[in-house]
Amino acid sequence: MKETKPRLILKRYRSILVASMIVELVTFIVSLTDSVFAGQRVGMEALSAIGLMSPFFSISGFIAAFINAGAMKEKPLL
Repeated sequence: MKETKPRLILKRYRSILVASMIVELVTFIVSLTDSVFAGQRVGMEALSAIGLMSPFFSISGFIAAFINAGAMKEKPLL
């Protein structure tokens, strides 16, 4: 086998890693903004509802990333 294969995998991993970090950062900022808005404007009940629903959004994001990783295996970008 060629020696360039691990570098290609590492390059793909880095590009996915950077994109994943940006998505997680944006998700965190949106979640924080929602919590502040709900706590200040709507009340404690809305803040608790956001807190209860956030794990479901995290799980759905994990499932979407899992499916996306499988799709990339079948049809790689490069």
